Amino acid sequence: MTLTRSILAIALVALAQNAQVREVRAQVTAAPDLEAILAHPKIVKSLDDIKADDERAFAEQKRITEIPAPPFKEKVRAEYYQKRMQELGFKDALIDGEGNVIALRKGTGGGRPRLVVSAYLDTVFADGSDVTM
Repeated sequence: MTLTRSILAIALVALAQNAQVREVRAQVTAAPDLEAILAHPKIVKSLDDIKADDERAFAEQKRITEIPAPPFKEKVRAEYYQKRMQELGFKDALIDGEGNVIALRKGTGGGRPRLVVSAYLDTVFADGSDVTM
């Protein structure tokens, strides 16, 4: 009897989730606002620029990840990242007391909305691991 109730409960949850997924898909499909945004000339140009820069961006990502940065020893990678940020115009880029690279790019929205980009510098690889590709 308990097994039957459990199976019935799982079936009901699955049906409810399926109905929710269908509803979300219907909303996304009928999202003319999203289509309008994706068709906007500035968005199209931005996406094209990102695609055109893919090879250079990948090479830079590879360069950064090949700098050894085992836990608590990511200083060399942080220094490289700070240098690149400064070369790209973030003159105030700094490394804080915890070893994080921080830079500020002021926008034109009067502080709203705010966007934070954050990522780890260290890796899970032990000190001495070959991290080159």
